[in-house]
Amino acid sequence: MLEAATINAPNEAETTNAYNEAVPEYSIPSGLSHEQAHALKHLITGHNIFFTGAAGTGKSFLLKEVIRYLQTMNKNHLIAASTGISALHIGGVTLHSAIGIGFANDTFENILHSMKREKKTMLRKLDCLILDEISMISDTLFNCIDYIFRAVRRRDEPFGGIQMIVSGDFFQLAPVITKSTCPDCGLSGPVVSDNQTEDFIADSCWELIYPFHRSSYAFNSSAWAKGNFKMFDLVTNFRQESGAFQNVLNSIRYGEITPQVTNLLRRCSRPLDKSIFGSIAVTHLYPTREKVSNHNFYEFNLLPGECHTFNRSTEFQYDINAIVYANQQTAYKKYVEKSCGIEKEVQLKEDSQVVLLTNKTKDLVNGSRGVVIGFEEWSILHLQGLKKEDQKRIANYLSENDIRYVPIVLFRNGQQMVVLPNIWTMQVSSQLQVLVIQMPLSLAWALTTHKSQGMTLDCLKVDFDQTWRNAAGLIYVGLSRVKSEDGLEIKGFRDDMVCVDPKVKEFYQKMSSCD
Repeated sequence: MLEAATINAPNEAETTNAYNEAVPEYSIPSGLSHEQAHALKHLITGHNIFFTGAAGTGKSFLLKEVIRYLQTMNKNHLIAASTGISALHIGGVTLHSAIGIGFANDTFENILHSMKREKKTMLRKLDCLILDEISMISDTLFNCIDYIFRAVRRRDEPFGGIQMIVSGDFFQLAPVITKSTCPDCGLSGPVVSDNQTEDFIADSCWELIYPFHRSSYAFNSSAWAKGNFKMFDLVTNFRQESGAFQNVLNSIRYGEITPQVTNLLRRCSRPLDKSIFGSIAVTHLYPTREKVSNHNFYEFNLLPGECHTFNRSTEFQYDINAIVYANQQTAYKKYVEKSCGIEKEVQLKEDSQVVLLTNKTKDLVNGSRGVVIGFEEWSILHLQGLKKEDQKRIANYLSENDIRYVPIVLFRNGQQMVVLPNIWTMQVSSQLQVLVIQMPLSLAWALTTHKSQGMTLDCLKVDFDQTWRNAAGLIYVGLSRVKSEDGLEIKGFRDDMVCVDPKVKEFYQKMSSCD
């Protein structure tokens, strides 16, 4: 590990910012891996940065440290991701929502002209853009971002002089070229009926079989070539417990069927010993939202007992001078809620299988599996330890929604917790912040591959039917969610299902990682 290093902002920013305020020093944490610390040091010098790595190598952890640095140094930054779920985990919103480009399915010029004035004003003041899950951003969209930034800022340098900090793994989910893109997950799909309402995103959130010729990655764009990105490949794995299991996953990531891969898949083609996991059921992984909904709906309806419902609540915080946000709250609320990745309604019963959607403690994190063992009447004592303003917001949420009881969850590691509503903060712009309150639990008899991204699961079953065929990166994403082969059950897998887009493989072979 590198020793902690103290960094000052460059030039005049070493002592003051634009408001003539003192800027504090920033220390690189000693807990970062060597490559994480190295990437952070290059970022601090102002370079455009791309950091990548296999699942579990700490990309999200590094992103959060990047955000802490930008906040410490009072950098005007925007946090975005290609999907709502990814954005949620880092406190941002989808790229489309963040810069106000809607579905981005028109010419660059028309997209620019349709942007709201306040979004253009925000971009003129922006220092940095953080963009996570870059693998799902197409070359066309990446070029569009570059065009808009240069046009709005009237500067012809790459991205109009905005520092770009992008992360992701191109071996995972690929971009989709479409005329109608889901604001929740970045994928395409028709308008469908969901819970008796017309909802664009309900059935379009699926990562499914997009042929290679439709994939057009950000690294193929002219903007990427001109951006002179410093690239870092994170290699230290913090998820998989076994080096042998990690090596097999890396082979699958590269599309290689080695004898070790074949042997592991054969070993995992057996039913898991459910007694090992106690009351925690094995999570089924599917590539489509429809299959997940059907599975969870079926299991949930088998449970007796009272159903407890928790509805999402949204609060806007905007600069008092930002009149436009005050006047257009309804429109912004609708758009942000579509892109935030937080369920509108969470229904729970006793014995519901659930997954935690946020980090609560060191041992209870995003992806921790548990079971609802009961409900308890909440009191002010449950709120102790939270910030004063958070105590007030959660208490108001519970009271205003007539919620008396909150779930008690027994987690896989044996810990038991009364789970309270969570407050997610999303920075839409320097003038607008959105707070979303909801129960940080989701039914987990089944999950989509998309929703499982970023999670570490203890026990997983994957039934490889035809929907998994030729889906570049999808199988790797699914299998890499678990810590070890002891928690993995596979059914119906065939070697020809593993595939990698040749363009991605070539990119990584040519990629020169900064030393």
